[in-house]
Amino acid sequence: YMEWASHYEPDKAAYDCRILEEEMKKGTVAAYKIEHEDEFAGSVTLGNRQHDEAELSIWLTEDAMGKHIASRSAREVVKRGFSNWNLAAVILHIQAGNVDSQNFAMRIGGHKILTATPSSGDYEIWEITNQEFSSAE
Repeated sequence: YMEWASHYEPDKAAYDCRILEEEMKKGTVAAYKIEHEDEFAGSVTLGNRQHDEAELSIWLTEDAMGKHIASRSAREVVKRGFSNWNLAAVILHIQAGNVDSQNFAMRIGGHKILTATPSSGDYEIWEITNQEFSSAE
């Protein structure tokens, strides 16, 4: 479970929040808090917006996992991105072999388009197109 989170310092989190707020003001990022049963459950972000594409990022608390909260939240944010930003596609970067994330991507209408092997390790690029998403709605 998200190894990086155990080393995420409060000062770094505060800095990241300030950067995120600046990007939201510019309209290049849309970030949302996820709540479940009146409790914080994670966040979902549509960012790295370039031309007619944006990247979807999501994370949940351990307690929120396995309840399809991520799928419901992501579908709503993707829908808003297609509608409000007139996107052609939403992209997800998934660590190769991460079956849970691959299944998540498929549940929200994604399909794998590429496997890459940079120095940081293998990852897959998944895509949800506006046309496919709209026809599945």
